[in-house]
Amino acid sequence: NMVAIYAINSGATAGTGYGLFATKTGAGTTNIGGYFNTSGGTANYPGIFMGGNVGIGTSTPNDGNLVVYGANPIISLQDNSNPAGSGSVLRFGHDQVGSMLPIAEIRSYLTNGAGAANRAGHLLFLTSTAGVLSERMRINDNGWIGVGTTLPAGTLDVKGVGSTSASWGFGVRNSSDAYSLIVRDDGYVGI
Repeated sequence: NMVAIYAINSGATAGTGYGLFATKTGAGTTNIGGYFNTSGGTANYPGIFMGGNVGIGTSTPNDGNLVVYGANPIISLQDNSNPAGSGSVLRFGHDQVGSMLPIAEIRSYLTNGAGAANRAGHLLFLTSTAGVLSERMRINDNGWIGVGTTLPAGTLDVKGVGSTSASWGFGVRNSSDAYSLIVRDDGYVGI
């Protein structure tokens, strides 16, 4: 192994212990406290953070593994490709016996590959059944919501699971969990 900087700080301390601490202050056009970049390898990891929480804008990330703190904080996932169908993914996974499996995703989906002024996109919601992710809901560039369909044709478009009276695509339950309204897949409405 080749190491450019190797820092170890072990042992008990009465205050805060740092393995690596970098700061940049003072007048300047741009101040960068730390810049990490890797390239050329089969696998490139500019940073691996294990055994603790990561804070951005806070030195006490106690509310989760990643805490972004500040006035109106933004987490930005940006895809630098431009073909239709490209987009960023927020994936939720679960470790099943040492193998990380996706159980849900939220995806952005570029519907066209046109210039920046003409970009249009959808937001997709996927869940997993038997380890396979499938789209369950979509919000298109018009703001229309499709449940069970990738092509919503109205403000709310719900696709059922069949075409008979035995199945239905929309239901409303009361507080006792009894259905007070259903729309069957054969077109009939029950109240």
